[in-house]
Amino acid sequence: MGFNYKPLDNVLTYVKYATGYISGGQLATIEFPPETARSYEGGVKAELFGRRLRSNLALFHVDYGSIQQAALGSQTGIPSSVPFGQAIVPTADATAYGLEWENTLVPVDRVMLGASVGYTHFKYDDATVFSGYRITHGVPGFQEYNRPEWTGNLFAQYDGPRVFAGGHLSARIDGQFKSEYLMTSDTSPGSGLTAQEDPAFRKAATAPDQWLVNARLALSGMEVRGARVELALWGRNIFDNRNIIQYSGLGFAGAVIYERARTYGLDLSVEF
Repeated sequence: MGFNYKPLDNVLTYVKYATGYISGGQLATIEFPPETARSYEGGVKAELFGRRLRSNLALFHVDYGSIQQAALGSQTGIPSSVPFGQAIVPTADATAYGLEWENTLVPVDRVMLGASVGYTHFKYDDATVFSGYRITHGVPGFQEYNRPEWTGNLFAQYDGPRVFAGGHLSARIDGQFKSEYLMTSDTSPGSGLTAQEDPAFRKAATAPDQWLVNARLALSGMEVRGARVELALWGRNIFDNRNIIQYSGLGFAGAVIYERARTYGLDLSVEF
């Protein structure tokens, strides 16, 4: 359900309301109700300065009910689930709110710049946390994880005129930003209601503020003997970000995965 209004020809405002759900069921002796979501959103979409600037702003609020999570039976805190390899757990209700602001600008012909930013505040309702997780997660309990509050993107792109065999030069560089975030819901070694958080675990399981920057230079659209040819040089993670991107607690220690190291490549594509 929604409502749109255009105060100007190049400006659209809107509000909308939506609901959704994932069916409930039973697995590994655990019954889980349907996961639900009620979403409220409002925003503005504008094209300015002769359509050289496009700017979209959205504000949102979402109420979640019984968020479902896959887990090993041994991690649920329910004795009857331990023999099972997988369980579905109704972790908790939660609330999220935030904003997304996206912009693209064409300052001169053949050049496009882009910038976007997102903010999300996500919080579980402590009173609705799954009973088994109250046992397995100790103090401070089941926590929000893998949810950076701030995300962002910057890019610059150039598409040149035809220079060789009908092809044109294209260049792009882009960067994605994530703010600091916790990578696990449990920072207390061991289990039990009185198990206390280990500051070393929290530090090891926290990803810092970080950028991932990629670049690509291509000669596209060449016509060679009736085939379309593209030659592209690319680089991923060109500043060699080596931060931890995934953490799994093992009780006495943690297993981690790091960002893939800087890589370069040369692609040749031929379409007949």
